[in-house]
Amino acid sequence: MEDHGPSRHEVRVSKPEDLRIMVARSNTASVEIPELELRLDPAGHSQAFVTNVEGVLMRFEEALDKLEALEENTEKVETDKIRKTIRLAEEGKFPFTLIIEDPQGNSTIVRDYNIS
Repeated sequence: MEDHGPSRHEVRVSKPEDLRIMVARSNTASVEIPELELRLDPAGHSQAFVTNVEGVLMRFEEALDKLEALEENTEKVETDKIRKTIRLAEEGKFPFTLIIEDPQGNSTIVRDYNIS
C-alpha cells in the first residue's frame, strides 16, 4: 500500500443512524473507543477491513469472547460490564467516539449514510 503520511479520523456516534457510518481500516491502523477503553492495534499479520461502526463494535465483542476464554473468573465481571455497554452502544443508547489512527494514512471514515 502507498504511504500517504499519518492520518487520524474521528467520529462521534450518538444515534442509531451513526452505526451505519462506514469504516475502512488498513492493516497499519489502530481503532479506539476511548469511552469503553477499547483499542485494536495492528499486529504481525493484521488484516485490513471495511465495515460500518456496528461491525467495529462486533469485532470488539469477538475480541472479548477470546479474552474471556483465557481469563480467570474474577476478571469476567469487567468484560461483562464492557459487553453490556457495547450492547447499549449497538442500540444507539450509549454515545461514544470512534478514532482511527493510521501511520500510513490509508484508513478513513465515511459519514454518508446513503452508502449501501
